[in-house]
Amino acid sequence: MRSAWRLYARLWTFFFLILVGVSGCHSETPLPTGQGTPVGQGTPRYAGFSVMGPDWQVEKAFANENERLAYLEEQGYLMARHTSRLHGNMVRVPIYMWTVLGSGLPSVTASTRKPLYQIDTDTVAATIEKISTFLRAGLAGMEKDRDATGQPLRWQQWDALLAGIQKYNAELAADPTNTHPAVLVTIVLTSFPPAEIIEAPGGEEVRGLYQETHIRFVRKLVQRYGQGYARDGTPAMFPVVAAIEMINEPDYMWLPDELKIEKALNPDAYPCDKYITQLHLSQVPENDLPGKGCIQRDGFYQEQPLPIPAIETPLKDFRWGSKFDVYVKFFARLHEHVSFAAKDEIAQGGADMVVVSAAVTHVNIDWFMRMFQANPETFRYVDKIAIHPYHWPRHDIHDMTFVDAQSRKDWSTLNPRAFAREYFKRFDFIRELAALVAEPDWEKSYGLSGKAVWVTEFGIPTKKLGEANASIPRHWKIFIYDRASGIPDGVGAIVWEDKWEAFFEQVPATFLHANHIEAFLIYTLRESVGNETNDDNHSNFSLYTSDWSGRLAPPTLNRLSEFFQSFRGADA
Repeated sequence: MRSAWRLYARLWTFFFLILVGVSGCHSETPLPTGQGTPVGQGTPRYAGFSVMGPDWQVEKAFANENERLAYLEEQGYLMARHTSRLHGNMVRVPIYMWTVLGSGLPSVTASTRKPLYQIDTDTVAATIEKISTFLRAGLAGMEKDRDATGQPLRWQQWDALLAGIQKYNAELAADPTNTHPAVLVTIVLTSFPPAEIIEAPGGEEVRGLYQETHIRFVRKLVQRYGQGYARDGTPAMFPVVAAIEMINEPDYMWLPDELKIEKALNPDAYPCDKYITQLHLSQVPENDLPGKGCIQRDGFYQEQPLPIPAIETPLKDFRWGSKFDVYVKFFARLHEHVSFAAKDEIAQGGADMVVVSAAVTHVNIDWFMRMFQANPETFRYVDKIAIHPYHWPRHDIHDMTFVDAQSRKDWSTLNPRAFAREYFKRFDFIRELAALVAEPDWEKSYGLSGKAVWVTEFGIPTKKLGEANASIPRHWKIFIYDRASGIPDGVGAIVWEDKWEAFFEQVPATFLHANHIEAFLIYTLRESVGNETNDDNHSNFSLYTSDWSGRLAPPTLNRLSEFFQSFRGADA
């Protein structure tokens, strides 16, 4: 009888897929999305860390692959233990799909280091054909858990890290005296925009292949790591993943090259028309008129002081250009279909998981608004909305006013430069996002109605004199030193722990709960590699060094632990 029911279920699944389309296409009827009050009673809250991925370079050399995997398992265990002992219960781990698939997309822009608009059409056409061939082979291989060359998919690094976390949780479960929480995982997809595909005229077929590759990959991910996932009696291999987060920070990465500064192949193109997430405020425009007068000053650009009346375009009406619109539309569609696939696979396997939206830099409501305008279904299948509310208003890294009572104008009426300067890099701008998720009207909320907020990255960096900062004058007030190191003479700095203490004083758990925040993950737990220490890269956010000695003073680390406990509340 059980076999008959299993056959019936498989036949029903087969006919269902025919009805709605394989993997990516779906019916008009949406899956449940949690309309209404964003955070329900009894909903678990998560606190912990956004950590660096197992495919990032590490500080050690290994004799062989087994030794490297053993090291990664050990680091997973230590990540979980340190998180748990600080009363956290989640780590966020990035995964780069192309690493698992064994090879990145063929890319003429990567090989030439030129933006697509500077490359001849024949070369671009040949590259698109290579991409199509590669994606078709990859899709065929994934059906057999193989890559485009027939080799097994390369999950080993993530298997090892998650096995270490699973080992820690098993030890906790076996200890009746344990008072610390088990640690679950959010897996976040990371990706870079495929300019050749997005900008290709008549490239709908290759865009479809690209989307289907992501869809199949996310299903494989849920099957392998989903908490509680099981199909046909077969459980997931490493079932510690409680959430899957869509592609990381698209508002920073998924832009036409012309709108970027830091990651641009040609940062001098349209130098005074950069998008709001870019570095220099003077290069973010106040109006969308073409032909701005723009001059270079000390490594960045600013508008020329021309004798004409000032004109401003409100953010809500601002046109960044047709190419920008194409990028947003492509991403919004990808976001819809991949989140549907994740949610559908979770449901089919009975997993205890949630789907989290792509996380924007800071609290960039503008990008969410534009995603919704490009595709009203883009948030339909996500349960949570992710943000990275780093606090850096007016580019003042010393600012310690995380929450204030100052009344502000409607953000959508500001010009882009004013929005970038005063609003979306303020921590307390989360109140505006909270108003949207509490808004019952689907359109007025830009599709965010009823979805709790997840802070999947927040942190406070040190910024010391070092290799990366050697050219910065010592007296500039942009440096931050930990208390143990002390501030060198003549350096304009504040104390790292003082800024953390200001945050804990101003941002109690009650503030976060009132603003529908259900997860709070700090970037980052531990330094990654030697060339990222000494404040030369991401590791200046880390609380521990690569050998797990503390960077943050113990009293402040204790405040962090109390913050985690208070935020998690009754389940802590």
